[in-house]
Amino acid sequence: MMNSDIQKLRTILMVSKTLNFSEAAYELNFTPSAISKQVLSIEKSLGVILFDRHSRNGVTLTLEMQMLLPALQKVVSSFDEFEGVLRTISPEPVFNIGTPPLFPSQVASQIIAEMVQQMPSLDVELMRHDNRTLLKLVRLGKIDAAVTVILGKAEDNPEFFKERHRELEIKKLRKTQDMVFLNENHPLASRNTFSTKDMLEVEGSRFLFINPRPHTASHREQIFMRYCEKYGVVREVKEVNLESSVAIRTILRNISSNPQYIAFGPAGLSKGVKGVVERVCEDSMYPSQEVICYRKDSKSKAFRIFLDAVKKVADGEL
Repeated sequence: MMNSDIQKLRTILMVSKTLNFSEAAYELNFTPSAISKQVLSIEKSLGVILFDRHSRNGVTLTLEMQMLLPALQKVVSSFDEFEGVLRTISPEPVFNIGTPPLFPSQVASQIIAEMVQQMPSLDVELMRHDNRTLLKLVRLGKIDAAVTVILGKAEDNPEFFKERHRELEIKKLRKTQDMVFLNENHPLASRNTFSTKDMLEVEGSRFLFINPRPHTASHREQIFMRYCEKYGVVREVKEVNLESSVAIRTILRNISSNPQYIAFGPAGLSKGVKGVVERVCEDSMYPSQEVICYRKDSKSKAFRIFLDAVKKVADGEL
């Protein structure tokens, strides 16, 4: 059976699960029109209608689809098992790793360098997407693993803890925290560390929280506002939701030209930006967690090398 045929069967299964073309499109990383075309194609080849269409892309299963569904699930499950065995015995010239746009480049470079050193014939490809897309791509087998950072508490990152990811392994690595980005002429720039209270005492300070996850809120600005209330000061506080490293450069350039701005975000973002320094906040209440994500059935030699490289980076061996 060709991969295109299996993809169509996966599409039918996802539509059967979600009962909605738009939701199935999101889960499979396609457009709703592409989903509709695939369904029509397989209905035409089978000579039966599988779904009764409703408004707003909603559907219900026809009697024929209800009868076919158990066998269809077995076919796709068997093919997945076949692919899993094949991956363990076939050489893998390419290993695809996904990271979010603002993930520290030095961490990804260390992982890739260690993998290539262990297996010189391996071609490691790096691609960047937001966390929700990374999880989908790993689940669909379009990338082999993802290395990313989740901000705040578990409840602020529901995409990593939903039951639909039962086939994925999500492991925690290092705990990190937001760095503070300052203009090099800021009163606190001469110190390596300082407290939240120190920052709040600087008159006219304006605070920005950099969130690399599209269409989400990390609630860090709300936590910071409570600190403002605690110390009896009024400051401008805003969360900036980003989708690309281009946008962060714009923010950092604004900091380099305006000492009033203070930004919080992942370490390493200010590299190469003149006039901006990174410092540590002693009482940081903005924790983050590095995690890796991969399919539970991953068993290839390249995958084992990837896990070893990630462990060495997390343990500070590289």
